[in-house]
Amino acid sequence: MGFLHGNRRVQFISKTKISHASLNARFNVTGRDTSIPDTLMSPPVEDSFLGLLPVQSRRVMLRTIVEYEESSMPTNKEIIDAAYASFAVGDVPAVLAVMDPKIEWTEAEGWPLYSGTLVGPQAIVDGVFMRLGEIGDNFSLNVTQLVADGDTVVALGTYNWNRTGSGKPAEVKMAHVWTLDGGKVTRFQQHVDTAKERYLIA
Repeated sequence: MGFLHGNRRVQFISKTKISHASLNARFNVTGRDTSIPDTLMSPPVEDSFLGLLPVQSRRVMLRTIVEYEESSMPTNKEIIDAAYASFAVGDVPAVLAVMDPKIEWTEAEGWPLYSGTLVGPQAIVDGVFMRLGEIGDNFSLNVTQLVADGDTVVALGTYNWNRTGSGKPAEVKMAHVWTLDGGKVTRFQQHVDTAKERYLIA
């Protein structure tokens, strides 16, 4: 028998009959006294054990088992999947939220917008996100597969856009390699056919 107290599950293990002292019983959780709210008390019924606490004539001496029920953390794959979903709807703050403050963001050598490594979320916004319109109209990133292995997540997909002037559709395949630590992205590496992309945006 037990109840949830915050993120802890408290289980009643033993009871000892003693004189009733208070309707606000106390019990020890990991070395600290914690009050049980009055709303958790049972109505006074003689010699019975109803609800969570004994009735008027008894008080319980409790030994507790505490189980921390931490909310399940998303996997690295789920974090990156959610970041792509946020990017697709223009929610840049949500994308930046998964980045470590010292993230190293490396674009493929010869990529039209930037070639090299940017450090920090703001540098990524200024050097990449704000310049995607230079590639062409209606630029989109389409992920077709995510593969996760430990702290690494690889995304496979395409860049798609309409060529400036003609409006013709353009597409190049890409691969993104993400490295995470503690639920935050610490490194990003882009792989793309830069020669083809340069030709298509000329």
